[in-house]
Amino acid sequence: MTARGRLYPRSCPHSSPPIGISLYQSESRWTDAQGRARESAEITLYPMRAGILALPAVRAGGTICPPRDLTIAAHAPGQPGMTVTTRLDPPHPYRGQSVYLTMDIAYAGDLTWDSVTPHSTNAELRPIRIAQGKQSGPLINVRHFAWTILPLKSGRLTVRFGRLTARHAGPIEIWPAPPSVQVNVRAMPAFMPADSLIGAPTATILAALHRLDIGGTGLLAVRLSGVGLTRPMVAAVFDPPPISPGLRFGPPLITRATSDDGALVDVWQIDLPFKAVRAGHLIYPRLRIDYFDPLDGVPRAIFLQPRSLRVGDPMRREIEIAVIVAAVILLSLVTGWFGVRAAWRLMLVARARARLRKASTAMQARDLLLSSPGVPPSATLRQWLNRTAPADPCMTAVIAQIEHELYGLGGSNRLSQTHAEALARQIGWIP
Repeated sequence: MTARGRLYPRSCPHSSPPIGISLYQSESRWTDAQGRARESAEITLYPMRAGILALPAVRAGGTICPPRDLTIAAHAPGQPGMTVTTRLDPPHPYRGQSVYLTMDIAYAGDLTWDSVTPHSTNAELRPIRIAQGKQSGPLINVRHFAWTILPLKSGRLTVRFGRLTARHAGPIEIWPAPPSVQVNVRAMPAFMPADSLIGAPTATILAALHRLDIGGTGLLAVRLSGVGLTRPMVAAVFDPPPISPGLRFGPPLITRATSDDGALVDVWQIDLPFKAVRAGHLIYPRLRIDYFDPLDGVPRAIFLQPRSLRVGDPMRREIEIAVIVAAVILLSLVTGWFGVRAAWRLMLVARARARLRKASTAMQARDLLLSSPGVPPSATLRQWLNRTAPADPCMTAVIAQIEHELYGLGGSNRLSQTHAEALARQIGWIP
């Protein structure tokens, strides 16, 4: 019989480990050429506490292995004992509030620890990936483990652990299970609904249409994330669906989304389908997300306000397009009529300008001016001037000179080059 000891520290900060040992047995048998049989058994013992371990006597055939007493030391000479420390944050959570449970194993030597799996009823436990460990002093190493606990009921919650196992250069080493952790879970206040969110979640609007036709459908997508968010909690936030004038919302579509934080944060996407039943500039509903603040013990809320939505009417748009087309056609017709008249007048003005340039006498200039388009047949030069350029001093002087040459004393009926050039420059006043 072989006795192998692994030391459990007396300095464990919780309670004394259970008295006993872990026993593993392996057997073998064979027969030699003369038919003689031989059997052997190897028993490996893992003491679960320090002190005196009494091994009973073992009989094998006519051979007796006498009882023996082994002294189990708390730790190897010159090395500190192993300690296991657990911590809860917060220490007194509410039902549905996520709790962080950490375990630190301080040990001496070079050990590779197996995973630790806690167990509990009425709670959900998830491991958290954190740094495996660090060195705390020249002889002590620290191995970290962490979990999130989501209490499902109020009252006392117990978290139990299995035996700790580690390996050193191959062989497995076993320690007794650390003491269980007791969690005092508080009930939610009576004024809060059963599926209330615990702690402020993170809410983001993923998608919101900005334009839509009347009768069309769309989605208002919201992302909600937080520790310990369950589907019933998320469904309670959007039950009943939001209400907004001109928009008819249907039941929400809730799906679990992937999270960059691993198992620590629960992420949900909520798609709120709606139908536009009225045209115009519509405002999305203001989304209210209520939650319970565990630090202050009071209800709070966060709000999301999507941007507005422009809902158009296809029938009205078609009527507006038809009106615009008709207006363009009518404007084209009117513009075309006035364009023909303007072109005709421009042609008359161009002909009058050419004739004025060829005028050599005052009488020719008078006749050409009075034959301009729009001038009455019985009009005089003064009437032409008052009609076309009453405030032009240059034309007033030219008309006065023409009248002097035609009707004044000493008139010669001549049209000087200066007067002819002045008439040619001012021909643009002819209507």
